[in-house]
Amino acid sequence: MDEVSKREFFRLDVRLEVEFHRVGAEQSSRMKVDAFDLSESGLGLRTDQNLKPGDTLMLTLRPPGFGQINAEAKVMNVEPDEHEKAKFRAGCKFVAISRRDQNLIADYIVKVQAERLRWRKKENA
Repeated sequence: MDEVSKREFFRLDVRLEVEFHRVGAEQSSRMKVDAFDLSESGLGLRTDQNLKPGDTLMLTLRPPGFGQINAEAKVMNVEPDEHEKAKFRAGCKFVAISRRDQNLIADYIVKVQAERLRWRKKENA
């Protein structure tokens, strides 16, 4: 089964600031990184931190106009970022997120997609 058909939710390309800290790591301070994609089931992070598959992260997202979203996520994979040396792309799956916060993510994705569609229609008019 290919990667696309394994996805349960639509994944949106974004640039969204995310704060996180590693659960169980000694002296893990809160860090700010960028998410490069987002779905109701997880997100991709661009980071210079040495994350490993299996790491658990406590995340805080603040999509513009949607307030604060909190979630616990598990790092599923990490690979070098092909666009920025010394950075990594980490794919994370939400393992604990409230229904409210998951719905806020879904609403944010729909809003951004609608804005992008309007922009494309305007550009092609």
